Amino acid sequence: MCERFSHGGDIPTQIVEQIKARRREVQGPIVTVYQEITDAACEARIENLVQEVESHRHGEGKRRFGRQAPKYLASVVKKFFNAAESDLTTDEALHGLRIPTKKLRYTMEIVAVAFDSEFRKKLYPRGT
Repeated sequence: MCERFSHGGDIPTQIVEQIKARRREVQGPIVTVYQEITDAACEARIENLVQEVESHRHGEGKRRFGRQAPKYLASVVKKFFNAAESDLTTDEALHGLRIPTKKLRYTMEIVAVAFDSEFRKKLYPRGT
């Protein structure tokens, strides 16, 4: 490495210059990617993707979610009841039931939009 430095020169300055040159060299591909993602074509692709997602929210995507939601919920409900039917006489067992209970609650919150309003009323009854 010392062979790269000229004899009698300011070695710290030469090291700094070498580091700067190497940095410019490796930043080239990063700058290229940055320019690609900031150009108008990329922005147009992002806008098209957002519009596609938005259109699915009101169309086929919503119907598909409505068909899948009960299936997601059913498997989580089954795991919950299996855990609830185990021997719950110890603190560890009760703590073990906590995980499937939380998963059930979170799943119900996620899929609630796929069910009628009665489901949500039972999920969040007033006064509790």
